[in-house]
Amino acid sequence: MAYPWLIPYKISQKLNGDFSLARLRSFSPDEVKDLMTRDLHPFAKKMSGFFYSTVQRIASRYEGDASRI
Repeated sequence: MAYPWLIPYKISQKLNGDFSLARLRSFSPDEVKDLMTRDLHPFAKKMSGFFYSTVQRIASRYEGDASRI
């Protein structure tokens, strides 16, 4: 069973621990789809779009600081 709250941790593992906003923002939507697999979430394809949009929004709207949400 996939647990959504583990997604950031699992992606961080795939990125050798670099879960920085700069690194995440550098990925294209297709690259995010490659990172987000069914073992992370049953609806990985759809969730990859949400993940990508969230990273872009944090970077642009909240100046890269998720604590400002």
